[in-house]
Amino acid sequence: MKEGRGWEGLNSFSRNMYESTYFLNGEDYSGWLNRVTTSYANNDAHAARLQKYIHNYWFHPATPISSNAGTDRGLPISCFVREVEDAKQGIFYAYNEAFWLGARGTGIGTTWDAVREVGAAVGDIGHSSGIIPFIGISDRATLAISQG
Repeated sequence: MKEGRGWEGLNSFSRNMYESTYFLNGEDYSGWLNRVTTSYANNDAHAARLQKYIHNYWFHPATPISSNAGTDRGLPISCFVREVEDAKQGIFYAYNEAFWLGARGTGIGTTWDAVREVGAAVGDIGHSSGIIPFIGISDRATLAISQG
């Protein structure tokens, strides 16, 4: 481990971020480092390598991993990217999936390119309103669902 790295090398802004975002109640940098690395390591040697890499600032796990490793308070994933099918069932499924993932604290990217464009035929007499109304519903629901 390099001297002047780890907790000692962090400025006050970074220390505050660790304390408010990554650490569990009563946890310090060493406890956090151990929790994160042992949660995902294959064995003790792997955990020790990860601790060395993080301590020396050669690597840092994403916030969901840093915050949620070894806990049940959220997913260790930063973002999901999903596709929406061009059918009611596919659209409703995409909403449900996004709401549950968002409620667990993840980011969500969605591709709507399979959904029919404005004016495209729907059934015998209907016409598509395009994706904008669906994106609006998704946006409002995201604001209503508490993340984390």
